[in-house]
Amino acid sequence: MYKFLLRLLIATCFIASNPTFAKFENVNDKFEQSLQHCLINEDFKEESLGCFNALLIDSFSFFNGEAATNLSNQLTDILKSWVADKDFYAIHPLLTEKRGSIVERRAYFIEDDSGGLVLLHVTFIKRLSEWSLNSVYLTTKKAEMEQLLGFYF
Repeated sequence: MYKFLLRLLIATCFIASNPTFAKFENVNDKFEQSLQHCLINEDFKEESLGCFNALLIDSFSFFNGEAATNLSNQLTDILKSWVADKDFYAIHPLLTEKRGSIVERRAYFIEDDSGGLVLLHVTFIKRLSEWSLNSVYLTTKKAEMEQLLGFYF
């Protein structure tokens, strides 16, 4: 079921309409700091997930409001199912890859307090001189992680 949802979410990223653009002065710092704050620094898991959801909605603001909300809610539900009765432990930045001055791809491992890992893979795109979140992918499958990261672990 999660595999289907992930494919649906990725497809949704590419077909959403009515673009407006999120303003990221520095994609690395703002998104990463907010992600860290949401998942690690919040005291309660429900607050962490709510903060993560709001971060995605704001970052996906180039989609129309309903599409951004639906997509963010689905991604948050997937993360909530993964963490279940555990707590978030750490966020490990793994990859920053730039393609010219218009695309930036970043990857993070989100670790829970049992040592479990989920890969969060995000892509930003710069349009009209403003950065916006273009796609998000969550996976716990080792083969998919290795393919996205380009290395084995």
